[in-house]
Amino acid sequence: MGLSGVGEGLSVVLPLYEGAAFVKAAIQSVIDQKGLPNQWEIIVVDDGSTDNGAQIVRTLAQQQPQIKLELHPTNRGVAAARNRGVELAKYEYLGFIDQDDCWMADKWLVQLQVLRKSTVDYVLGYQKFNLQNPEKPPYWFRQEWVKQPQKAFLFGALLTRKSTFLKVGPLEETLKFGFDDVDWFSRAQESGLTRKMLDHVVLHRCVHDRNASARTAQSNPELLRLIRAKLARLT
Repeated sequence: MGLSGVGEGLSVVLPLYEGAAFVKAAIQSVIDQKGLPNQWEIIVVDDGSTDNGAQIVRTLAQQQPQIKLELHPTNRGVAAARNRGVELAKYEYLGFIDQDDCWMADKWLVQLQVLRKSTVDYVLGYQKFNLQNPEKPPYWFRQEWVKQPQKAFLFGALLTRKSTFLKVGPLEETLKFGFDDVDWFSRAQESGLTRKMLDHVVLHRCVHDRNASARTAQSNPELLRLIRAKLARLT
């Protein structure tokens, strides 16, 4: 057993919202991990979707009981979905994947080796982008990102221990447009946690016009509020 009675193994949290077109590939990328431990689980938290994503997950779970499905009756935001997944996670090591991303096949193995052999608290890596429509990329996407992998300060690139994640605290559920990760990494740094950025691609990100990054009208006020909160903590 790991710390605080948590079993040694891997728990992966996947927040799902209107992601029926992508979720099967995301789940499969975790199942296909090299060196996947005997104890593992994928916790999918459907956040009030209206498409058939939850049914796709149910079908997959019939074939693979390590896939768990939790339902939010109404849309509460990605942070709430992730918090619920972390709450349900029963294994020592904790990872995340978004519905439209895929883990590279050796993500788990290379990051686990670092966590086991060093004193760092969490491990990140690089991300590689895949444009769904190269002829018409989203307006927010920078073309130079396609040319070479980029550092990924994202939950999808993270591997840590559940106990470490909980030291920083739950995600801020009022941040509904994707800045919950920015807030968590900021608080982790302020808490003195140490990290390792691997010079290795661990995440394959699908870029399309429905990415949360496209909702700047809603997300910009949240980013401003996040910055103000950080400044308040430092004063």
